[in-house]
Formats: sequence, C-alpha cells, structure tokens
Amino acid sequence: VHPCTRGTMRRHVSSNGGGGGGDSRVLVDETVMDGVHEAEALLSKSEKKEADGDEASDAGALALLLLLYTLQGLPLGLAAALPFLLQSKGAGMAAQARFATVSWPFSLKLLWAPLVDAIYLPTLGRRKSWIIPAQLLLGLLLLMSASHMEEMLEGESGKPDVGALTALFFVLYFLAATQDIAVDGLALTILSSKNKELGATCNAVGQSVGYFLAYTIFLAFNTPEFCNAYFRAPEAASDVGIFTLGGFMSFWGWVFLGSTVCVLFVKKDEHAKLKTSAVNTLAAAYREMWLPLQLSPLLSLS
Repeated sequence: VHPCTRGTMRRHVSSNGGGGGGDSRVLVDETVMDGVHEAEALLSKSEKKEADGDEASDAGALALLLLLYTLQGLPLGLAAALPFLLQSKGAGMAAQARFATVSWPFSLKLLWAPLVDAIYLPTLGRRKSWIIPAQLLLGLLLLMSASHMEEMLEGESGKPDVGALTALFFVLYFLAATQDIAVDGLALTILSSKNKELGATCNAVGQSVGYFLAYTIFLAFNTPEFCNAYFRAPEAASDVGIFTLGGFMSFWGWVFLGSTVCVLFVKKDEHAKLKTSAVNTLAAAYREMWLPLQLSPLLSLS
C-alpha cells in the first residue's frame, strides 16, 4: 500500500465515523499498517532475490572477462620481452626500434573499432562474431609459429630475423586489439547494470596479469642463471632456461583455443538483426566517431 493511499484511507474512515467509530478507525489503521509491512517485506525479499541472482550470474561473467583480458595481455607481454632476446642474439638498436612498431595496432584500434561494433552475424552475436575468430586466429598463430621461433631468433646469418618477428607480432597485436574492442562491448551486455563498472576493473587486472606472465615470469624462467640459482641443483645446471619461447607460445596457444569454447556458451550477447545494410551501418558509425573530432578543444590541439 502506498503511503499516500494509507493517509487517504485514514481520512475516509475518520470522516465516516460516528460517536462509536473510534474503535473501528483504530482497527482499520492497524489493518492498513499490517498490509503495508507485509508489502514492504515482500518487496524486500523480491529485491534481495533479484540481487542474489544478478550476483550469481555476474560471477561467471566476471570470471570470463578476467580470462579474456588476461589472454589479451599475453601478446603484449611477449612483445615487451622479445627485445631482451633480440639483444642477447646480437640485434642492434635499429632492429629493436623496428620491432617496437608492433605495438601500433593498440594505438590505432580506433580506426577499425566502428567496424567491429557495427558489422556482425546476428545468429552468432554482436560481440562473439569478433571474439571467436580473433581467439581462434591468435591460438592457431601461436601454435604454428611456436616451432619456428628459434629459427627466427637465430636467422640464416646467425642474427635474428627481425622482419619476420615484427610481422608476426604485429599481427598478434592487431588480433589482440580487435579482441579488446569486442570484449569491452561484451562486458556491457553480460554484466548487470549495477556491476557494469567492474568491466573496467577486469580489463585493468586481466591485462596486467597477462602482461606480467608473458614478460616478468617468462623472462625469469627463460634465463639460465635464474633457473640454475633457484630451481636446479648444482649438478643439474644447464645453459638454457626452463621456459623456451616456442614452448611458452605453444602452451598459451592451446589456452586461447580452449577459452574460445567458453565464449561460445555466452548467452547475453546481442542478437538483433541489422536495421540497415552493413555499408550504411558502418558509414553511420564512422560519422558518429567523426563528430567529436570537430569539437573546438580537439581542433585546437591540431
């Protein structure tokens, strides 16, 4: 019962009461109050049940987002670790500077973000249409290139094949950037309204963990001195680390492929059909992206 209704009922009973109406007025007031308390209790239970349901469903969604963002950080960490390997193989500063261009896709992903957001297969889902291919390609590329990493690091002349390594990691970065665009959109649909801000937390935590695994952990266990000092007996010392670049990439390639299965079971993706043609949808998306660039504060920067 709404509080306004409660007051109206009290006034109605009071206006109709006679000399002996005091008891009936008290009785009606008590009945109304009992109804109010009962309604509030039911509403509280309903809200609590709904909140518990949201938390239960969001737990799985948050776990999936953390996994996807962690995998996303792996190519970034490997690309950061590779200059140390290149230097140990005799690559000069110019070669390392050329390899540094592999990070450009993450800086330029705004250019194809409208494409990822606007074009999709309604039967598969707006975000899964991009996440699944990106995950599969990342996994397959890591697996196929893993067995050739030592050859690329040694090269025909004894020096690293920086051109091949740059091309490989540029593609890995591009696929990771594309996956990032789609996963950011997925976070908006699979999380409940009260937990949507946790998507950004998953992004920050997941990418940091993935980067740490592929950079700090890989470099440590790839270094013979570290492995001999802390994880090998003196008589078992070796001139190679516990992790090799090819073995590390092969392991995570399988994880990428396995995680794709988890994405297939996501149910809260958008499946609405495109209202216009793909070309018109894409053109509208780029027009929307162009509008903020016309703002005077941004124009003043140029």
